[in-house]
Amino acid sequence: MRTRRRSWSSEELRRLDAELGEAARGARVSGRVCDPGCAVRCAICGSTMCECACTPECPQASAALSVDPELYPIEPAMTPLVFEMKRLGVFETCWSCEGHDAPDGRLWKTPSLWFYARSQAHLRLLAGGLSALAIEGRLSRPWRVFVTHSEYDNPDTMYALEPVLEGEAPPSLAALQGDLRQIAAALPRMIREEAARIRPASA
Repeated sequence: MRTRRRSWSSEELRRLDAELGEAARGARVSGRVCDPGCAVRCAICGSTMCECACTPECPQASAALSVDPELYPIEPAMTPLVFEMKRLGVFETCWSCEGHDAPDGRLWKTPSLWFYARSQAHLRLLAGGLSALAIEGRLSRPWRVFVTHSEYDNPDTMYALEPVLEGEAPPSLAALQGDLRQIAAALPRMIREEAARIRPASA
């Protein structure tokens, strides 16, 4: 079966162009990423407003990125990706797990990051970037983006970012957490490149 591409109204095309342009320009949050009210004094320049050391390695990041830092700080292996997703400015993370092994050493829970997205176009950029990383051989497994559970009283749609495990020998948790680091490090670049590829006139 073959179907035609659906038609777009001029308003839809303008909106899509704006969304891809936002991503292609590397739109990002301004100021300190975890919390605009962050007042940690910088060890580099002494300021409480700079971004010199505003990185995922900041000792405050795992707590500052969580809505409940005492009970649910962001786990260490997941902190870089949550940080970069927030800095990107087009996704809003809402739940994460860095993955865990069972007592016998086998993989029990896979790493997973749940988030909201303002645009389907941004989801396509993320999925395309993940595919590119897998093709480049930088990931131990392919990763995917899909619609996941939302509370019955939440009209918003949540998406999940997780590794694809079907059809292969069970991966190690260390390998999957290594993928998290690779995705976090590549995220800004892969989103920009995918946006420029889809929207070449604005590259």
